[in-house]
Amino acid sequence: MEVKVVQFSPHHLEVMDVREIDAALFGFFKTDEAYARIDGLAKVSVQAATFLYDGRVLFVAGFVRLWPGVFEVWMLPSVYIKTAPRSFARLIRRYVDRIGEDFKAHRIQTTSFPDEFHERWMKFLGFSAEGVLQNYTQDKRSMVQYGRVF
Repeated sequence: MEVKVVQFSPHHLEVMDVREIDAALFGFFKTDEAYARIDGLAKVSVQAATFLYDGRVLFVAGFVRLWPGVFEVWMLPSVYIKTAPRSFARLIRRYVDRIGEDFKAHRIQTTSFPDEFHERWMKFLGFSAEGVLQNYTQDKRSMVQYGRVF
């Protein structure tokens, strides 16, 4: 799998096929408001990147510095992550590892769905569940807070 990494641009959202579960959960639909929300997150990020595979947006990701050594990582995947799931998983793990190394992180955190699949996914990435965030989303769904300590 050959992935090209480019600097994030709001235009990438216009051509991206967001997974239905992410679109519904995060209220991400192809609207100016949705673009502004992700673009705003990207602007406050230390780094925001678009990962392309075969000319398609595979996912967009980035991380925000909360304070020295602590970062919140975010990602919005597309439907194309299913084309090479193992390569995609290794790519994300390297991305998270590099944040820890290159930015001297002593903690990285994120939130994820509260289900068995995402629990295994977070464990694969080196994260540990820290607690449930009740009524966290716009539609009052709960999420799990995950942290990774270096």
